[in-house]
Amino acid sequence: MRLWTITNPALPDAAKNVVWLMARQHAWESGTSFVAEAAVRWLLSSEAAAVRDRVLFKVLPMMDPDGCARGGIRFNRHGYDVNRNWDSVDPANPEHQRLMPEIAAAKRVFLEWSKSGKPTHLFLTLHNQEEGEWLSGSAKHGALAQRFFDGLVKDSTFSPGKQTGPRVPGARPAPGRFTVYQYLDLALGWPAFLREQGIAAVVVGCGDDGSYGSESGSGNASVAPRPQKYSTSSRAASNASPCGTT
Repeated sequence: MRLWTITNPALPDAAKNVVWLMARQHAWESGTSFVAEAAVRWLLSSEAAAVRDRVLFKVLPMMDPDGCARGGIRFNRHGYDVNRNWDSVDPANPEHQRLMPEIAAAKRVFLEWSKSGKPTHLFLTLHNQEEGEWLSGSAKHGALAQRFFDGLVKDSTFSPGKQTGPRVPGARPAPGRFTVYQYLDLALGWPAFLREQGIAAVVVGCGDDGSYGSESGSGNASVAPRPQKYSTSSRAASNASPCGTT
């Protein structure tokens, strides 16, 4: 697993905000890799020089490399969900290291960071599904969660439909069911969030020649009557046009 640090090394880190970004906890959620790659490319560009002066970014670009390599779905090679078990995994336990090495490695880094007294100002794990976008809430950082939600709506393609804020945190998860953001929020006190992104393409019309137009996103756009919905993965797999041509 990779852990990248992006900042201006010529300036001291003590005065910088610290932002963590995590992608590809679930191997089939390839949309998160596209978003993380674009973010990293921008952060390394000359356009982001002033941002690197003020912020230290820690990026975990692929949390389940084995699952991605073998074409997995949401479980690692031993059958464990990489977005559960964050409360129960002990990074020092050899059996946990064997069965859930991804969680053990990342959790060790998080614990060492916290024990060192270094701050974390924002943690975001990226996820995607076909339709529907949302941002998780926070049990300990509710005001920041709302500001973050409002900022995403205003300055990004985030399309939460009728939602006016982040999801309200539910009851404390059962043992072994903590996601990464729940563990960081409840156990370490970090302002940690999950963003779910919709990546389905909605067919908006077919031409006489079989060509078609589409809109990517959460599927909330106004489209032609009786639209058909295709995920990019299913369209690529079938190698067929939704308008009936190949």
